Amino acid sequence: MKRNASKQNTAPVGARQAIEQIQVRHLPTVGPPETFRLPKNGVDQHFGCTRSFYYNLEKRGLIRLIRLRDQGKVRGITLVPYAEMKRFVEEAKAE
Repeated sequence: MKRNASKQNTAPVGARQAIEQIQVRHLPTVGPPETFRLPKNGVDQHFGCTRSFYYNLEKRGLIRLIRLRDQGKVRGITLVPYAEMKRFVEEAKAE
């Protein structure tokens, strides 16, 4: 008995095309994040800056950091807006 190799894929041609289109539409986008967390130690993976460097930039009014914490809690997380840091780097390059 001979097997037909073309029958292994049982979905009709139109259904296969629809599935491929859905898969393409739902691919994750790759690019810079909107925000990223301050590094706990060392440097961040986006700009190579330390935690203290970011705090210093914020103190000087050059960038704004976003702080998230639960109500009544002392600790939380600090986020750096990627676009603000990119703007800062571009302005520093122009000088």
